[in-house]
Formats: sequence, structure tokens, C-alpha cells
Amino acid sequence: METKEFCKHILLHFQQPGQEYFVTWCIKDAVPPKALTRYTGQLDILRSQIIALRVRRFAIAIFSYNKKNAIKNHIT
Repeated sequence: METKEFCKHILLHFQQPGQEYFVTWCIKDAVPPKALTRYTGQLDILRSQIIALRVRRFAIAIFSYNKKNAIKNHIT
């Protein structure tokens, strides 16, 4: 199998025709601490809004169910 070797910047690269390549990325500390703190705060706000929305929808569903049953029982 023919191997092609070349350098790009300071890294040595090998290419072999028909071969698969695996690339690893190191993203540790890629997000600055201030941005991470801001994103974490925004995520907490979104989570609380989602929970409040679910609770509200659940309460409306229970109220509607009870109202329908009350009307149904009252009519019959």
C-alpha cells in the first residue's frame, strides 16, 4: 500500500489511499469561564420555565377533567 507523507505546520501527516481516518478533538476549556457561567444561568432559567409550564398545563388538564365530570354528573 502506497503511503504518502507530508508535513502541515508542525504535524506529520500520513495518507494511505482507501483507508479510514479517526480524528480526536480536545475541547476542554474551549468555553471561557464567564460564558459557561452565563450559559449555566440561562439553562437554569429555561429549566424553571419548562417546569412551570408543565405544572400549569397539568393544572389546566385536571381542572378541565374535573369540570367535565362535574357537568356530566350534574346532568345525569
